[in-house]
Amino acid sequence: MAESREPERHATEPPAGVPKSAAPHAPGQAAAPKHSLQALSGGEPAWAAGKEVLVYRIGFLGMTVGYARFTYMGKATLRGKEVYRLNVQAWTTGLLTLIYKGDTIDYYLDARTLAPLQQEFTNRGQQRDDVAVYDQETGRIVYRYKDTGEIRKQVEAIPNVYDPVSVAYYFRARDLGAAERPRQVYAGRKLWQISSRLVGHETIDTYGGPVDTVVIQPVIKREGKVENKGDLRMWMSNDARHVPVRLYAKFKKIKEWTLVAELLPPREGS
Repeated sequence: MAESREPERHATEPPAGVPKSAAPHAPGQAAAPKHSLQALSGGEPAWAAGKEVLVYRIGFLGMTVGYARFTYMGKATLRGKEVYRLNVQAWTTGLLTLIYKGDTIDYYLDARTLAPLQQEFTNRGQQRDDVAVYDQETGRIVYRYKDTGEIRKQVEAIPNVYDPVSVAYYFRARDLGAAERPRQVYAGRKLWQISSRLVGHETIDTYGGPVDTVVIQPVIKREGKVENKGDLRMWMSNDARHVPVRLYAKFKKIKEWTLVAELLPPREGS
């Protein structure tokens, strides 16, 4: 894998506060044909069956440091291919806004594989807006500035590559706990192989009340060797949509740190 310049993955346009979100509803579980995406009907993943807005509180060392919102925007057509559109926004709170305000990324995922075909980065700060176009047959990712079309950088990754957001939606569409070959994931500078391991089932208390969940542990490899990224766990709703309800990360950089992302309940009238 090679790239022409150091990555610049910053874009900002966060909302002013916690936005309204849609209630995570749980459609009935549908049978998933072998080697196909788990779906309610027509081969679609359950999370694409209707409106979905997920808002998370991000806590670091017990303090709220920001929020993230994931919105499914529906289907579209991009360069002749059917795609799922996602809008992802992240923003900080308090004094952290002086360092990092947040970013907004629009995703276009191949409806067949859920791999990204294009990302549009909208920047609120000093960085220029850009667009990343994925050639999934060759593994090349080309980043261009929106205003001029000038190439900012090119990355030679690997065919059928994902990024952290798209691979999360991919695993949401699968039968959790089933044997899966790792997905290739490009995360800004390095290429990882990520799969999931079923830890168990647990009913947890959330902002919206008790939720029956499936506990998943990401397995992260690089060049075939397992990477120790600390204690990583994700609690996903035990239904067809597999909504991430809680994410926990405990890692050591000189000392131990913990980060927790928790799903917030919808606002009334949303």
